[in-house]
Amino acid sequence: MRRSRKGAGETPRYRCRSFGAILLLLFLLPLWGGCRGEGRGRNPKEIVVGLEATPGTLDPRFIVDAHADRIEKIVYDGLVRRDPKGAFIPGLAERWEALSPTRYRFHLRRGVHFHDGTPFSAADVKATYESILDPRTQSPRISAFEKIEHIEVIDPHTVEIVLEEPFAPILTSLVVGIMPAHATKGKGGPPIGTGPFIFEGEARGQWLRFRANRDYWGGSPAIERVTFKIIPDDAARILELEKGRIDLLQNNVP
Repeated sequence: MRRSRKGAGETPRYRCRSFGAILLLLFLLPLWGGCRGEGRGRNPKEIVVGLEATPGTLDPRFIVDAHADRIEKIVYDGLVRRDPKGAFIPGLAERWEALSPTRYRFHLRRGVHFHDGTPFSAADVKATYESILDPRTQSPRISAFEKIEHIEVIDPHTVEIVLEEPFAPILTSLVVGIMPAHATKGKGGPPIGTGPFIFEGEARGQWLRFRANRDYWGGSPAIERVTFKIIPDDAARILELEKGRIDLLQNNVP
């Protein structure tokens, strides 16, 4: 992450090569907005991120492009996450253990809700993974789950994943965002996750907007709203950053 050059007293602008850096800013810069000069006409707790292309979809079963993958991380949670060093850490699963080389048990967080108010449970994990595995869904992510033989709901807060054979990288697949079971029955609806930001709306090809999830299990974000502004031209994105019309850039920056 690099800070753009600005004069004294002006707003700090950032160019981020890692989306993890953007997530860090969303949670750890509660006073950043106060650095902005007056008269900008923008909420001091709103961040605008420049993206080079429109995400193809925000349904985690179908995400294949990097632009959507970045946004998935603020809308959805997987059973597990990766820390900055790449190690697996708890997500919607507080802890897990391997009962055998082919059976994993996950203990889920309690009191978590999806953005539509639906309580999160083991049934949602089962529905999400089974939807990806269903050939009728035509999920491009099916290959990452092919070693799963079946998913067992032990109780609302415990789920077991049984593999066809030992498969050490299985946790890599489980970073995929979990959807509410009812949302897996269709396609094309608004994204509904348990993540730190809630989808508000979009102007296709222009912008997407998200508001903070104040009930997020991981703590309320410091930023109230995030807008992803689609600016295909590299030079135009840099210019928007320098003029203070956007606050962050992701990738493709000199």
